Amino acid sequence: MGVAEEFVIGRVIKAMNSSWHPNCFLCQLCDAPLADAGFIKSAGRSVTIVTYILLTRAAPIMLWPIIGQSIIGTK
Repeated sequence: MGVAEEFVIGRVIKAMNSSWHPNCFLCQLCDAPLADAGFIKSAGRSVTIVTYILLTRAAPIMLWPIIGQSIIGTK
């Protein structure tokens, strides 16, 4: 499903141990393009971040990495 089985000329997306044509690398639930949007692998499927949030009701802030210093509160 969408995995390049022929040679792809031009831009190629390498994800999930496969090579994809940008127009074929889609969310497996809503068919939104993933090439520039980013994705989350959920239950073996690539899905958009928005679809993941809607399905799991995860808080969006939980999906971004923590960068920089962390502050640990003390009593």
